[in-house]
Amino acid sequence: MKKILILYPYPFIKRDYERFGIEILKKSFDVKVLNLVPWLRPDIWKKYSDTIFNFKEYFTVTSKEDFIDFIKGSDFNIIFDLMYADSKTNWIRRRLKTDKNFFVNIEVNAIPEPKIHIVENIKKVLKFQMSPIKILKKVLFFLKKKYYNFKKIKSDISINGGLFSLKNSKAKIKIQAHTMDYDIYLENINKKNKKEEKNYAVFIDEGPFYNPDSDIFYPVPFKEDEYFLTLLDFFRKFKNETNLDILFAVHPKTSPKNLKKCSNYLKEIKCVIGNTAELVKDSKVVLTHESTALSYAILFNKPLIFITSDEINDSWMKPHIDAFNKIINSHVINISKKKTEPLNTEKLFKIDKNGYNKYLYDFLKIPNSPNLPLWEIFSQEIKKLP
Repeated sequence: MKKILILYPYPFIKRDYERFGIEILKKSFDVKVLNLVPWLRPDIWKKYSDTIFNFKEYFTVTSKEDFIDFIKGSDFNIIFDLMYADSKTNWIRRRLKTDKNFFVNIEVNAIPEPKIHIVENIKKVLKFQMSPIKILKKVLFFLKKKYYNFKKIKSDISINGGLFSLKNSKAKIKIQAHTMDYDIYLENINKKNKKEEKNYAVFIDEGPFYNPDSDIFYPVPFKEDEYFLTLLDFFRKFKNETNLDILFAVHPKTSPKNLKKCSNYLKEIKCVIGNTAELVKDSKVVLTHESTALSYAILFNKPLIFITSDEINDSWMKPHIDAFNKIINSHVINISKKKTEPLNTEKLFKIDKNGYNKYLYDFLKIPNSPNLPLWEIFSQEIKKLP
């Protein structure tokens, strides 16, 4: 039985257990998940350790010595490289790589590439009200990232979820499949209950204040209380002009404590966590800033509206929204109070079918790839290896 090691540099939650198909993989392989956060980012571990999902095959390391002890005597055939690139993670790659094992890069969640100029991005980061030390850390992170990406060991196998990642993959073996979100889409369309469109809009949250990704990668371009106040004002306006209720699909990495905090901010708006795909399936329209879960709007053929603001337009987020919308050709609403105008619902609820189809095949599913669970496709291909 081949041995799989999943190297995970973020807090591992129950959602990750499901998305990485651990139950499916265990049927054919000896699987171990190694959480590197306590060693690589103890600050993140301290903040989010209460969200961790524990299971028999789950392990953590707190130091370089811990890591060396963990891999001692192990002979992993397949290594999922989910790590970002820096000096520590590149050392881990070199320590594990042999002529007999295969490094796997999961390229199923690619998104359109924004046009970002480093100097302009640094200027925007400097505008946020952050401590000088935190700003310096963010700037150095982005500069180092480019350097270490050149130095890291390249993957032998890529799992591709669209034509974009397939085209850009440098792996020797390319597995043609679909995204993790497409897996959830398949589960929903295969359910016996009928699709029932209801009278609500769903906002897909990115958890800017409650998501470890924000702490690791991106500065938040607004203050927490002001953000929710502006959002709530818009939700009330949207409901009045469309007669649609609003459901707030909370980011799945949000802890119970922060879920309660979010609900307190949004008052009469219902906050729901854990079933974003189903909420989108039954909705009339989808709202978001630039969440990758907008894929559900594409898959379930729902109108999509990008929500921006003056703060967002002056931050790193705007190029990402522009990159999505260049393909999808949807609608953008600036919710800053001085910019709000009456909503043209007839225009807002229209869908560009060509744009949706292009996004589907470029970023969500390779044409003619099997309509099977992602990890079944992967398992079938890996069993063919010597």
